[in-house]
Amino acid sequence: MHLIIRTDAGPSVGIGHLMRCLALAEIWHESGGAVTFLTNILASNLSTALAHSAFRHVEHDSTAGSVADLEHTIVMARRCADVVGFLDGYAFGPEYQLTVRRNVRRLGLMDDIAHLPQYHADVLINQNIDAPA
Repeated sequence: MHLIIRTDAGPSVGIGHLMRCLALAEIWHESGGAVTFLTNILASNLSTALAHSAFRHVEHDSTAGSVADLEHTIVMARRCADVVGFLDGYAFGPEYQLTVRRNVRRLGLMDDIAHLPQYHADVLINQNIDAPA
C-alpha cells in the first residue's frame, strides 16, 4: 500500500505536524509500504530533511485546505494504486476530508485540537494525553 501524507510546516507553525508524520512514515516504510509527502514547506531546512529521507516529497504552493490544494491532493492519490491518505493540519475541513476519502482506500486524520463539527476519516487521532475519548 502507498501512504500519501498531506501536511505543511514552516518556521512559525507546523513543525510538530511534520515530525509526527515523519514518525508515521517511518513505521509505514518499515512495514514495506511506499510513502509520499505532499507539502507546502516554508523553511528550507525542513525541505532538506525530507529530501534526505527515504520518502518521495512533492511540494506545491497551494494554501492548505484550498480548492487548488484539494485538486492537487486528489491528482496525486489517483496516480497511486491501493492508496491510503493521511491529513495533518487544521485547514482540512469536513468537505476536504470527504473528497479525499472518496479517492483513497482509507483515510487517517490527525486533529489534536478537536475543532471540527464532523469528520470523514476512518481513523481520527488526537495524541494529546488529555484528549477526550
